[in-house]
Amino acid sequence: MVNPPAQYKYGRELYTLAYGDDKETLKKYIAPDWHEEVYLNNTLLRAERGEMERSGEVMDFVKAVGEASRDEWKELMHKLLGRALDKRDVRNR
Repeated sequence: MVNPPAQYKYGRELYTLAYGDDKETLKKYIAPDWHEEVYLNNTLLRAERGEMERSGEVMDFVKAVGEASRDEWKELMHKLLGRALDKRDVRNR
């Protein structure tokens, strides 16, 4: 895996310095790991979103995401990334 972007490392270090190792408090401030994964794959995700917009399927894909919980965004990003990686894998065969 690629090294985390400096902004995530800096944020973790800064909040740990400010709040110590209190995991509950840190969870409120530190970006979840999946944010970093999305950041590292943003070019691939944007390309996939663009393809979905052109095909007209993007609105059905994102409809109601986030209404029940914030975890739905995490699930959506992993689903979108999975689609993009699958297509990339098929194209590279």
